[in-house]
Amino acid sequence: MKKYLILFFITILLFNCAKIGVIRIPKRKSILEIEDNSKFLNKAIPIIKKNKLSERELIEIAERSMIITISTDDRNYEIAKKYLLQYQNKFFAALSLNSIVWENRENENLFQKTNGLIEQANKFTYTEAFADSGLSYFSGRGYSSDEKSEALSSYKGMIRDTYALYLKKQGKIEEAIKTYETIIDEYQETGILLNYASVLNKMNRYQQALESTISALRMTTGSENVKDSLRVYAKNLAYSDVEIKSIIEEAVQGGRSKLKTELLSKKLAEPMPSFKIESINGNFVSSEEFAGRILIVDFWATWCGPCIREFPHLNELVNKYSDDKEVQIIAISTDKEKEKVILFIEKNKYTIPIFYDNDTANSFGVRGIPSLFIIDKNGIVRYKKVGFTEGEEFSKIMGWYINSLR
Repeated sequence: MKKYLILFFITILLFNCAKIGVIRIPKRKSILEIEDNSKFLNKAIPIIKKNKLSERELIEIAERSMIITISTDDRNYEIAKKYLLQYQNKFFAALSLNSIVWENRENENLFQKTNGLIEQANKFTYTEAFADSGLSYFSGRGYSSDEKSEALSSYKGMIRDTYALYLKKQGKIEEAIKTYETIIDEYQETGILLNYASVLNKMNRYQQALESTISALRMTTGSENVKDSLRVYAKNLAYSDVEIKSIIEEAVQGGRSKLKTELLSKKLAEPMPSFKIESINGNFVSSEEFAGRILIVDFWATWCGPCIREFPHLNELVNKYSDDKEVQIIAISTDKEKEKVILFIEKNKYTIPIFYDNDTANSFGVRGIPSLFIIDKNGIVRYKKVGFTEGEEFSKIMGWYINSLR
């Protein structure tokens, strides 16, 4: 699972279930837009010491300051770290600490520092303050009770997964296994299940490792990485190639069947908001023009990693349904800079109809991107898909949605 929140963003990539996607925290222009690190630090450190800005602004400043100074400037690093550890909102403090650790996880020279940070972040996830501040944040974004609970569990799992990986680095395999067990009790996701299988395999617990990998494959049936891991663990148990092929086929079929049932059971009945949007070619279209067709609307941005990974699959989907007069697919960019959108589309030669956001994302209630809305011929939003998972069978999933509305 991706676990990094780069500089001005808290980027959370979730898979399966709620699939919250990417959350972007607005940056404070007067300080955080300073590109030169030295100039930034000259202003940032005094601001942190004075502690007069809002907590949200200060944590962004402290996080960037730590990323800049972690390997070069112990004095300013400690100042920024002290603030983060004392920050009242333990939810965002833990996410920022996790971000800094993930950015530097490959740097063995910083292991002692990053290990200390992830230990602290892990401790925060067990506190009431972490849960309270997280749930408060989700409430402010309009999450339902179930969505809040699931999102909190996924974020805890993300941080604890990083902690378990650090335990593994230190050879503390039994502790890592126990940590994964606490995660899986609340939340299961492909990457976490694979990491859990990896530590189980270290202890020669091959059957459990295989079972965890089968569960991962059922969640992301198109992942070749998961299939490769499954083959390794099955070989450890002396399964033949024929038996392994059968295990994979059964997991994929079972996973697809379960996923299809789950997705199509979450049918909505929300009228599509009316809108008028401009294409990158300068043409305007209104929502009324899509009447009588199944409409798929994808909200995305050029800065969003999951969106970028989803786009080749979305482009294939557009080409697949290009001659289908019942289906229309469009993508609405939430980028502020139109030039970036045009450059991205031209560089990759995508054929997706691209439009600029005109407060349309707010009208649809978009909370994370990528977000896809599947709308029936009568203009009723029937399904919503948030996030993108590596290994998901995107075309197949979208085909289920489309065919259910014909």
